[in-house]
Amino acid sequence: MSNAIPFIKRLILFLLPLTIILLYTEVQLRKIPNSYSKKKLNLEKQIGNAEVLVLGSSQALHGIDPTYFSLKGINAANISQSLYYDKEILKREIDKAKNLKYLIITVSYFTYFYEIHNSLESWRDLYYQKFWKLIPNAETTIWDAKNYSYIALYTPLKTAKYATSNFNVDLAPTLKTNGYIPLINKKSIKFISDQEGKKRVSLHNSIIKIENFKHTIAYLNEIIEIAKTKNIKVVIVTPPVYKTYYENCNEKLVMANDHLTQSISNYDNIKYFNYLKDKRFDKNDFYDNDHLNLQGAKKFSSIINTEILK
Repeated sequence: MSNAIPFIKRLILFLLPLTIILLYTEVQLRKIPNSYSKKKLNLEKQIGNAEVLVLGSSQALHGIDPTYFSLKGINAANISQSLYYDKEILKREIDKAKNLKYLIITVSYFTYFYEIHNSLESWRDLYYQKFWKLIPNAETTIWDAKNYSYIALYTPLKTAKYATSNFNVDLAPTLKTNGYIPLINKKSIKFISDQEGKKRVSLHNSIIKIENFKHTIAYLNEIIEIAKTKNIKVVIVTPPVYKTYYENCNEKLVMANDHLTQSISNYDNIKYFNYLKDKRFDKNDFYDNDHLNLQGAKKFSSIINTEILK
């Protein structure tokens, strides 16, 4: 027993600095701003005065800039955001949205058949849980270290990278206070081509799961009902993509999406605007095969303002 005491002391002395470093790292990681934490903060500050709220995934995040609205708008879309989280964000903020007149719900090629929790980006569920304080769309195992540790959430490799900058990092540096993130073409622009378009559509086809449909439609209906109880006009919008994308889509699915959205809009007296193949957009308006660049977002946002926000 007497031999064990010095060993325990040495062990404590060895572990104490390591524990302090790990705790310091966890605290610093929690302070790093990202698109989730910044969008939550901006939405909380502005939702009381907002007249237009935009929901959706990356095509809306990068394609709709409320700066060009005649009404005060805020973009709450995010990368790979599903209808489940559109619904949860709306539920979280709706009682504070005293001046909201329009709710723009963007639907893309994959939207009705996509959920985060059974996709390649299931890790995003935990980002909504930790930074938005939302209930994740699927239960996570108690053994998953990402439930408790930001080091595990960000991964040790990225944590080490952030540590070399003394955690002076912003993971969404170009995010505007209105929620829009511009995509600016540079020499390193992703190549827009039929081959790259096929790859992109193939990726989206891989996340489309028929079993998700009954859930996503239920989420959409709940969003609509929430808005209707507040007398908010609901508009469903399909953003534009370049021809290298839509020409490689499953045409039957494209038609089914359009028919379904038309049916929903007719039933609930909702306006639907399909800009998927809009000829007003050319290659110069796109950052890649399915995202608008800064110029394209200005054009699209101005069109929304003229044609929708009347």
